[in-house]
Amino acid sequence: MITAQQIRAGRALLNWSQRDLAKKSGVSLNAINNFEREIVAPRQDTLVKLRKTLEQAGLEFIGDTGVDRAHQKLSVLQHQGQGFMKVLVDDVIATLRAGADTFFVYGVDFARIPYRECQELGRIMEFQQKSKLELQERVILPYGVFSFPGNEPIYRWVSREMLGEVAYVIYGDTLALLMDGPPQNLIILRNRSIAKTFRDEFELHWKSGKAPTPEQLRRGWEEFHAAFAAAEREAA
Repeated sequence: MITAQQIRAGRALLNWSQRDLAKKSGVSLNAINNFEREIVAPRQDTLVKLRKTLEQAGLEFIGDTGVDRAHQKLSVLQHQGQGFMKVLVDDVIATLRAGADTFFVYGVDFARIPYRECQELGRIMEFQQKSKLELQERVILPYGVFSFPGNEPIYRWVSREMLGEVAYVIYGDTLALLMDGPPQNLIILRNRSIAKTFRDEFELHWKSGKAPTPEQLRRGWEEFHAAFAAAEREAA
């Protein structure tokens, strides 16, 4: 996740004192001092806060010892056809493990994705539960659509015209584009500026979207689970 050596080096690059880091991260000064002197091992959520604060200040961490100022690097991974959801979920979990705490889904109609592919999404929930990660989920879909197999995710509905033709998922500094096939295409772009641009767009649509009523959520989930169960029986 992040080591005491990297914390000390990161503060030096930013010219921050321990007090500065404590103020910006919300972690106590005493906890930071003890961690840097390697007296105690902090909790997972404390490490996430420290890493996220330093990354937001423009640093990137390399392995277990390296730290440097972040550059506008761009990495691209493309996958076409069967197994695309496994590739996506593997990358999401790796990014969450590295400290990301958001998972935004925009226009992805999972009801149109093969059942065996959708099963991969359960691994995100399992990781979240085991790591006790406080993951912020948001889902934007067309009016009336319920197709995200999660634990009571937060929905907003917008018009199909607003969604456009390309669906995407944002997590950390990563943007994953999903394009309908056949074959299905997945393009994963890892770049802070690109992710921020799409995250800002997501926030605008979120604010203009409509939240389903409790009754709509109840009926929607019943329909979704029934369809999902039917697909599971068919695949068996």
